[in-house]
Amino acid sequence: MQNHQLRAVQTDQVDNGTMKVQVTSTLGLIPVEGATITISYTGDPESTLEQISTDGEGQSEVLTLAAPPLEYSMEPSESQPYAQYTIQITAEGYQPVTITGVQVLSDETSIQDIRLQPIGAPATWPDD
Repeated sequence: MQNHQLRAVQTDQVDNGTMKVQVTSTLGLIPVEGATITISYTGDPESTLEQISTDGEGQSEVLTLAAPPLEYSMEPSESQPYAQYTIQITAEGYQPVTITGVQVLSDETSIQDIRLQPIGAPATWPDD
């Protein structure tokens, strides 16, 4: 029931924010072309909102997504000022990645820099 209520709140939004995803390899920061990006509401991860692929630069198109009204972020209130999305990224030859709770605010662009680990490659630390 809570997921249904959360989804209803998020789908009734009157404002929009945007999101752009950049996908690179953890080895050499090479852009990952053709990665599949699936976006859903965090409260309902089984319901796909968008599914797109990265271009030759490893970038997605800019997506317009529902967000709470801008007024929610202008002063303290009980209303959450951002919408939360889940991003799943898959690409041939790479380990899949899922990120939950990606925040999208009204009239703002959320830029997600995703690094995929090649299958069979040794694990690296984020700053390597």
